[in-house]
Amino acid sequence: MDELNNVEAIKQNNGKDPMFPPTVASLYEQDKPIDANEKAYYNSLVWDTMHNHAKSNGKSFSVFGSTGIQPSDVDQGGLGNCYFLAAISSLA
Repeated sequence: MDELNNVEAIKQNNGKDPMFPPTVASLYEQDKPIDANEKAYYNSLVWDTMHNHAKSNGKSFSVFGSTGIQPSDVDQGGLGNCYFLAAISSLA
C-alpha cells in the first residue's frame, strides 16, 4: 500500500492505520515468543489517540513541542522500527 492510499485508508477508518492497527499484534514482533503474563498485559491495554489521552488528563498535546522538532525528541522502543525513527530524527 503506498503512502497516499494509506492516508486515505486512515481517514476512512476513523483515524486507524490499517498497517499499524490497534491490536496486540502491533506491540511486539510476532515471530518472538512471549509468555502468558506478558500477553495478558498487552491484551489489557487500552488503545487511544495521544490527543484524547492528553485531553482526558487536562493537558494539551503537540507532536513537536514548544521548541519545535529536535533530534532528541525521537526515542527508540521495542517495536523494531529503528529505520523509521532514524529517518525521522535525521529530518529534525
